[in-house]
Amino acid sequence: MTAPAVVSAAAKKEVEPVAPAGLRRLRERWGNARFAVTPLVGHSDLVTAVAFHGSYIVSGSRDTTVKLWHAATGTEEANLGGHTGSVTCVAIAPAATAPPSVKIYLR
Repeated sequence: MTAPAVVSAAAKKEVEPVAPAGLRRLRERWGNARFAVTPLVGHSDLVTAVAFHGSYIVSGSRDTTVKLWHAATGTEEANLGGHTGSVTCVAIAPAATAPPSVKIYLR
């Protein structure tokens, strides 16, 4: 068994490809961006589908539930359980085209 090669930081820098100007600008902007990550805690298994609309997020999971979240606060607004299997796809229909039985009304 041979020992792994030790490569100095200077040697690594020499071999790394130089990023195009556009990619460098994107990395700079990303590094300077102000954003926050808010974990949405509520599903008990892997999340397999997500859809966004306005200030809402809809997520589907292998735990057989669909959840509606308020994006700004990260709070769970509704839990649509009752599916018999994993939810692998979610979509949000515009209010004008959604049948009345599919619309979700929040108070």
